Amino acid sequence: MMKNLTYRNQMTVILRIEALEGSTEIEEGSGVIEGQLLISGVMGDEQGTSRLVHADARILARTTREASFSVEERQNDLQPSGEFAERQSLMLFGLHLPYRFGRVDSPYAAVESFTDSPSPLGTTLPVGITTERVNALSYEERLMDENSAKELLEKQSQLYELFSLSDCTVEDRAYTLTDDNGVFTLRVTYTCIEDIAYSDPIGTDENTDLRRYVLPTEAKE
Repeated sequence: MMKNLTYRNQMTVILRIEALEGSTEIEEGSGVIEGQLLISGVMGDEQGTSRLVHADARILARTTREASFSVEERQNDLQPSGEFAERQSLMLFGLHLPYRFGRVDSPYAAVESFTDSPSPLGTTLPVGITTERVNALSYEERLMDENSAKELLEKQSQLYELFSLSDCTVEDRAYTLTDDNGVFTLRVTYTCIEDIAYSDPIGTDENTDLRRYVLPTEAKE
């Protein structure tokens, strides 16, 4: 199956072309639109005959991507309730031997732990006391403002960029935050440098006429 390379997004301008196989149909600095042929898989020669190849190239252009992220103004979050307990254990060569116990009544808790080990002459010994502070958590309603909503939504946009825009280089980001009936929405426009060439098969359906690419065969006597 032979292939062309085409463009499948909005209008953009070609920055660099690294053609490996096929016939280049555009020039650096030119604009292209959706569906335009970039690298043709039809190769001609001086005799006027043609052959089909797998078009292959890296075509870099500056593009824009848009994404939006939303969060409700009212949030139910786990927050420290003020109740806490401490428990301790003896750490001895990697083993922990509890000797002080503590618990909180809440089913939700956050645990902070630290170990105090002697360090004679700057060398930490594999023994010490491990203390855990257990902080009880409970759900509380929190009303988000523009600053807290933007901070949260920007973190979501960073995850989107990390996973969904990993194939391009993000040059710039433009943020717009709106509040509509208790819902904050962050709209982000990314300016990217990316390879815009997409492979399109040649001659895979009955509507594709390849006769003009094939040298006529002389009739045998």
